[in-house]
Amino acid sequence: MEWKSAVSNHPDLGSALASALDTIEVSVSRDPDVFFVFSSPHHRENWALLGPIIRRRFPNAKVVGCSGGAVI
Repeated sequence: MEWKSAVSNHPDLGSALASALDTIEVSVSRDPDVFFVFSSPHHRENWALLGPIIRRRFPNAKVVGCSGGAVI
């Protein structure tokens, strides 16, 4: 099983997600089957966009996600 991770601290959700997806795309040998997305609470207004944006680039991927604040 191959897995990769990517992190972005860009304040704009679209830019942060594009950066993370670029990192994933160039580092995997085939398109991912599933994405586990952990988004910070300050992106809450755009959370509904995460799945559609990811599936546009990786149409066959399942997307699972959550958020948390003050997690150590």
